[in-house]
Order: sequence, then structure tokens, then C-alpha cells
Amino acid sequence: MDYDNCTVLFDLLLKNGNRDDRFYTINYCNNTFDFNSLTHITDIPNDIRKHCCEYYYTNQYLFENTILPLPLVFLIKKGQII
Repeated sequence: MDYDNCTVLFDLLLKNGNRDDRFYTINYCNNTFDFNSLTHITDIPNDIRKHCCEYYYTNQYLFENTILPLPLVFLIKKGQII
């Protein structure tokens, strides 16, 4: 896999919450990000959401100082896909 020329998906759940501006993509080429390619993404497939939630489930320490409402943190800690 060529990691030098790819598109990176950012899940900003911990910063932005579970809102419309949660996911962004950016192109990565020649060891640098192309900031002109930064794109807000709203239509995220469930398999990607599931992968993100599995990461948060495995790394629950990330919720120690979160802006997320407690009911949302509870769902993630229970393995729910959000």
C-alpha cells in the first residue's frame, strides 16, 4: 500500500461531537498534506463509523476530558455505532 499518496479521513468526534462537521478528508502526497483538498464529508458508510467506534471503545481513556454529553459517551462505551 502506498501511504505517500492517499486520502486521510479524520474523525473529529472528540473535538466537534457527533455533529455534521465530524468527518473530514484531506489528500496526503509527497510527505505533506494538501490543505487545499480539505473536504467536509457528511455521507460516511456504517463500516467506517463502526471502525471509528471500535477504536473509541478500545481507547476509552480518550473520554476523560471530553466535550461529549454523558449519554453519548455511555453509548460508545457500550459498543454502539454512532
